[in-house]
Amino acid sequence: MGNAAESFRLNGQDVTFHVDVELVRIDAGEVEFDDELVGVGEQTLRLYERKGLLAPSRTAGGTRRYSEEDLSTVRRVIELVEVGVNLVGIRHVLELEAANQALRARLDELTD
Repeated sequence: MGNAAESFRLNGQDVTFHVDVELVRIDAGEVEFDDELVGVGEQTLRLYERKGLLAPSRTAGGTRRYSEEDLSTVRRVIELVEVGVNLVGIRHVLELEAANQALRARLDELTD
């Protein structure tokens, strides 16, 4: 089918990776793909899941399905690992970022 490119910032640098679209299936806002497409292997994604960093949905057959939010989380985890944060620290950072986002949303509701 073709290639797609995704860009994001990592350690202050622009990073672009290319995805073979034939390996990606998009269905109702979720992505099922070869784990290597996000730059980490299957075992690393499973480790992230065991440590509570990811919680992908699953098909009836048990196949992991990653949403855009899951993909964003993986990118954020990669960024934090690259700057030396361990997985326990990453879990705390993600929890704090989520709490901060919820507080900002609540503040926006109260000030509108």
